Amino acid sequence: MKKQKKYTAKSSRNNINGLLFALPWIIGFLCFSVYPLACSLYYSFTSFSPVSAPEWIGMKNFQNIFKDPLVVKSLKNTLLMSFISTPLNLLCALCLALICARQRRAKGVIRTIYFLPSVIPMVAGTMV
Repeated sequence: MKKQKKYTAKSSRNNINGLLFALPWIIGFLCFSVYPLACSLYYSFTSFSPVSAPEWIGMKNFQNIFKDPLVVKSLKNTLLMSFISTPLNLLCALCLALICARQRRAKGVIRTIYFLPSVIPMVAGTMV
């Protein structure tokens, strides 16, 4: 049989201190993540204008969205980027990394040539 732990004043104080240390993060999470998410969910079901009070219209906004041909096109483009383009880019990057890692001769030169295009704009910007 397991022994039950008794809560002492020290463990209670440690719990309070831990909560006080986490409190700034919790407040920030609630203010900058949960509240905006809840508001945008609420406003998605209303006819919202910044100068007047929101009017509840239910699913009408969502019905109007899917009637628009540009929304359907943008969803197709997003799916294309997510499921085709991104994996292909990752595969190409992995193959290039493997080629760079296997090569013994001129390894430093190949890495420099590969990395140079990302360094030149920084240097040019610093010089200006």
